[in-house]
Amino acid sequence: MFQMYLSDPQSIQSDLRLMVLSVSILNGCKDDYDALLGRFPKAETAEEGKHILAALGCVQDEVLLQQYLVRK
Repeated sequence: MFQMYLSDPQSIQSDLRLMVLSVSILNGCKDDYDALLGRFPKAETAEEGKHILAALGCVQDEVLLQQYLVRK
């Protein structure tokens, strides 16, 4: 479902997006994190941007988490 979202964010129901993104980042790899981070500037709505940022905070890699926390 994560790849579907990256191809077309509207392909995932809006009420499921945060869960799909969060679980994908929680269980994903650096490439998934980077792909979602790259999607943030393209967010079409404030809600989508909020979901992306919340999901990025679920990353388990300590280096990526530290980068997320200090990103301005």
